Amino acid sequence: GFMPFGCALAIISAPYLIEQGGWQLVWQAGLVFSVLVCLIGWLFIPNDTWPIRYNFDIASLRRAVCLPLLTFIGLSFACHSLVYQTLIQFTPLITQSFAGIGPTEGALITGFFCLMNFFGNLIAGRALQRGHQPEHIIRFIFSIVALLLIAIIFFNGSSPLLFLLLSLVGLFTGGSAPIFFYLVSRSNQDPKNLPVFVAWTFQIQGFGMLIGPALVGWIVDVSQNWSLGILCLIPACLAVIGMSGRLVLADQHP
Repeated sequence: GFMPFGCALAIISAPYLIEQGGWQLVWQAGLVFSVLVCLIGWLFIPNDTWPIRYNFDIASLRRAVCLPLLTFIGLSFACHSLVYQTLIQFTPLITQSFAGIGPTEGALITGFFCLMNFFGNLIAGRALQRGHQPEHIIRFIFSIVALLLIAIIFFNGSSPLLFLLLSLVGLFTGGSAPIFFYLVSRSNQDPKNLPVFVAWTFQIQGFGMLIGPALVGWIVDVSQNWSLGILCLIPACLAVIGMSGRLVLADQHP
C-alpha cells in the first residue's frame, strides 16, 4: 500500500503547496522527501554480504521470458495500470467536465481515489491470507470496476455520486496489485530468479501505464467526449477477466 498512500499524500498536498509558494515549493518539498528517503535507506538497508557482480545473468532473464505465466501476469497488470493510471491523471479533467468541479477539488478527489486504493491493497492481502483464490478475486474486482465505469458514464451529472463512484473504483482497483505481486512470487521456487521475474513483469506492466493515458487523451481530443474516453477503459477490465483463467496455473506453480 505504500505507493497509493504516497500518491494520495502528494496529490492532496500539492494544491496547498502551490497556493503557498507556487510550483517551486512543490519541487522543494520533493527535494526534502528525496533526501529523507536517502537518509532512511542509508540507515536501515543492510550492506550487501557479497560484492556486487558485474556480469549479467542471462539465464534468469531467459527463464522469465520463456515462462508464459509471467507474460499473462504482466499483461493483466498492464491492463490494471491502464485503468488506474488513466484515472489518476485525468480525474481532475473528468470531474470538471462531468460536474463542473474545480481543479483543486478535483485534485482532492484524485487523492482520495489513491487513498481508497491503499485500503483496497490491504483488503486484497487479507483475502489472500484467508484462502480466497487469486483468480476469483481478480474476476470479481474487474467485473465490479467495469460496472462502476459504466455507472460513471450514465450518472455523470451529480457531484456526490461521481465522487462516490470514483472512490469505489479506487478501492476495487487497489485489490489487484497485491494479487499480481503474490502470483509473481509463486511463479518460481528459486529466490535468485525473483528479482528478474519481478523486473520482467514490470516491463510488460509499463505498457499499460504508457498506452492508457495517451490513448484515452487522444480519443478525448478527437471526440471532445469524456464518456467515450472512460468507455475505452472497459475492454481492459474485460481483458483481465479473460486472462484470469491463466492465473490459476501461476498460483498452482510450486
